[in-house]
Amino acid sequence: MPVTETQGTLEIHVSADKYEYVVGETVTIRFFISVDCEVKLIVTRPDQSTSIYGPYNVSAGTHSVTATAWYPLGPRRVVSEAWSGRLKQNATCHFIVTKEKQQELYSTPTGGRTHNGNIYNSSLLLLSIDFDPNAPGDQQATSAYPGEIVSVRVLYWVWTPSILRPETVRWELFLFCSWTPQWPPPPSHYFLIYDATPGSYPGTQGANTFSIQAPMCPGIYYLWFACNMNASSEQALNNFKTPMTLPAHAKVVVKQRQPTAIILEASPSSIALGEDTTLNGNINVTLSEGAKVQIWYSTNATTFSKLVEVAADSHGRFSFRWTPPLIGTYFIKASWEGDIRYAGTESRVVELTVASSLVASWTYFLIGTSSIIVFISFILVMKRRKQVPEQPPKDEVEKYIAEVKNYLGSLTLDEVKERLKRLETIRKAGEMDEQTYLRLKEEYEKRLAEMAG
Repeated sequence: MPVTETQGTLEIHVSADKYEYVVGETVTIRFFISVDCEVKLIVTRPDQSTSIYGPYNVSAGTHSVTATAWYPLGPRRVVSEAWSGRLKQNATCHFIVTKEKQQELYSTPTGGRTHNGNIYNSSLLLLSIDFDPNAPGDQQATSAYPGEIVSVRVLYWVWTPSILRPETVRWELFLFCSWTPQWPPPPSHYFLIYDATPGSYPGTQGANTFSIQAPMCPGIYYLWFACNMNASSEQALNNFKTPMTLPAHAKVVVKQRQPTAIILEASPSSIALGEDTTLNGNINVTLSEGAKVQIWYSTNATTFSKLVEVAADSHGRFSFRWTPPLIGTYFIKASWEGDIRYAGTESRVVELTVASSLVASWTYFLIGTSSIIVFISFILVMKRRKQVPEQPPKDEVEKYIAEVKNYLGSLTLDEVKERLKRLETIRKAGEMDEQTYLRLKEEYEKRLAEMAG
């Protein structure tokens, strides 16, 4: 049953499955949306030509479209537009098309990237960038689930060459995220590592630890250690106007969240007005105690309203007793937003019928009356089967003739079979004429066929 949702707020995220593609490679663009809606994707190339994908009618969750990386070389800007009724949201990401595969990560120690794409290491070193300081060596790559928080530790060393005026030159050091929606990156997609005057050699060494929220779409993402010398971090940031290219300084691989399912049932599924039903459900994974499940209802199977939010136990089970306010048919479903590890899901729609008390009473009366009638009929049939002629014929042949005429319907299957065998014996003994034999045999066989059918 198709269902159009209007509940919830519209949230959208978009990303390519990796950051850089060689000409001819397949590009997979993934987008995550929080509610059912329509989505359109617009890809803009360096020459400002565009390709449009959609619009698509899609359900809440993660979806993807594919394309082929082609000329011209350089950055692509992807804008995803989503709308549902009056709700509208946009999201943006970037990827790069190159002629040849590039090195993915710099090895530390290394320098910082400048706004023109060069690496500067004359008086600046990234000594370490590490997702796991407790492990040996630099852990420059990590994996995470969508939205998960990861920590990265940055160790740097900076000074100003003596040919400049070390006492006045100000340095700005940044950590840029490849999943930024724009360049220069907004505050949500960069981290300011250093903004001060380090002086001449040996200058300044420092360490910073940052908490980074992984993107919502599965894919491969990067971090760059960038540098500039300017009067302020705002001015320095504004020099980074175009997407960076590989190599990068660190990598975050966002994994696909594991799929889940919800089973929902209404027990009973048909009630009288004023009675209640129990909505029982189960999510098929082990959860943290108290995971929130939303239960929705509709009277037209199209527009759903939130009935209640309930807590599931650690086994994913939840329950809610409900007394519907009006007669009619209700369409009910349950949804769960998911968590860091598991994807959200929605149950199938179940129907609940609510009748007036009078209709329900008549229904119960008719069911009860039918049961009584069936019971009485059964007693009469059993009684009839036990009946025998008050004066059965003394002659065996006459007995069978009377039985076929009056009592054939009361015989059991085994009794009919026994009669057919006995008739054959009597005929062979010459104690019955052929015409009588055939008539009786026909009646018994007809009864046998009825009982077998």
